[in-house]
Amino acid sequence: KRSREGKLAAMGTFMLSGDTRFYPTIAPELDSPDADIRSEAIYVARFICTDEANLRKIWDIFKSGKKPFSALAANVLKENSSLKMAALLNEKAGGGDLDALEIQVISAVLRKRMPLCAV
Repeated sequence: KRSREGKLAAMGTFMLSGDTRFYPTIAPELDSPDADIRSEAIYVARFICTDEANLRKIWDIFKSGKKPFSALAANVLKENSSLKMAALLNEKAGGGDLDALEIQVISAVLRKRMPLCAV
């Protein structure tokens, strides 16, 4: 069994790799009782989570309103650019969820600004 510090370090390394194949090894930590590990698992989803089941789980964490996890999940929803995320937000917005619609607008603004931020 990996140590707490080892898990955190591994998740950070996986995130930096940009390789989406690593997220399934991180996903179980979305339910971790350790707040730091759970937070990191949510944060890493911004960059390497592309599977529908875990993105739905992130959505549920966002909608739960539990601090600090809900705010971290909101960032994932705004910044994850995968096609599965776009489909999930379209589904939720199409069903009348105003949070999803707001996130779509924010995401569009963020994506438009990205080229301006590139150096």
